[in-house]
Amino acid sequence: IGTMYLSFGDHILLLDKQCSAFVRNEAGTSKGLVVDEYLPEFYSPDHTHGIEECIFEIFSIPHLKFTSKTFDLSNSHNELGGYGHVSIQGQESNLFYGDTIRLKHRASGKYVEIAMDRSDTDHSSLSVILTSSPSNSSSFTIEPQSKTQTLGDCIASTAEVALRSASFRDVYLSVNHRTPLLSADVGLDRDMLPNPHTACRLEVCGASRPYPLAIRRF
Repeated sequence: IGTMYLSFGDHILLLDKQCSAFVRNEAGTSKGLVVDEYLPEFYSPDHTHGIEECIFEIFSIPHLKFTSKTFDLSNSHNELGGYGHVSIQGQESNLFYGDTIRLKHRASGKYVEIAMDRSDTDHSSLSVILTSSPSNSSSFTIEPQSKTQTLGDCIASTAEVALRSASFRDVYLSVNHRTPLLSADVGLDRDMLPNPHTACRLEVCGASRPYPLAIRRF
């Protein structure tokens, strides 16, 4: 199949298509993931500011088997239940839609995980953290977002996907555009943004709708 398609072990970037900015960690912190949206006059599709904080490695989960948890995002009491779900990961090196993976943030060496805590900016969503000890909550199933792709197809080195939690039922890795973590329109926030070219900082969270992210091999 060659280099046209993604494989386990590849390093990737995740692009939020709504604002054409990469998913990143806040440099030097153990917090979760953010998207820094740039002011239109400073936007460049090849912008590489702090690119090391945007690189993730794809890990396989051989013979994965677990029970997913139901999380009612409309219920503030965080009621959890269980439902039978079994996912068996094959030993193929190439990546296919429907595979379950883990994402390791290269700079920190930690894994992306959806936590049971509510999001800081949207109480109808779950928070996303980086953890040194991956668990079922660090697992994501790759779903196609293009009408020309289906489950079982190889994933191209540049592709549009949704990352569904393999632990929480119907929860997807998402970006909250409604309520920024920081905004250049707010004086105190402006001083906390990474540079004067940044319009706002958005929170990456776990939400109840598929959210399109563009994967690019790095």
